[in-house]
Amino acid sequence: VGLMQHMIHLSARLKNVRARCGDWSRMVQSDSALHSHWGTAGVFLDPPYAATTGRDMGCYAVDSATVAGDVRAWAVEAGKRADLRIAVCGYEEHDDLASAGWSPHKWSTGDHAAKGGASRGNGRRECVWFSPACIGAAQPSLFEVAS
Repeated sequence: VGLMQHMIHLSARLKNVRARCGDWSRMVQSDSALHSHWGTAGVFLDPPYAATTGRDMGCYAVDSATVAGDVRAWAVEAGKRADLRIAVCGYEEHDDLASAGWSPHKWSTGDHAAKGGASRGNGRRECVWFSPACIGAAQPSLFEVAS
């Protein structure tokens, strides 16, 4: 299947998607912000790594030692909702989501150099946790084109 067919398929898959960005707490502060005319909303959160992960504080333009924990606390409660499919990115700071029924997906960015040029192996620590309402492998790939 050619590039044009992939783009047509991707366009159809994303037709009813409304993307929002900004401060995470403003995006999720009310049901109206999360409302979907189609019944289910997806929320993808990629907060700064927690200070407890050993990262360098100050590596983000706007940094916070607590936002990862704030995101996780919101996600645990919101993850109980069947109409929200939530993904939270990070390292091991979110491992306790598993006890709330979340599914981890470990992956690797490789072993890229960290700030200052030193390689730390952090790329192998990456994980995305998916809330219980996520449908996992039953969902076709975003780039899968029906033949």
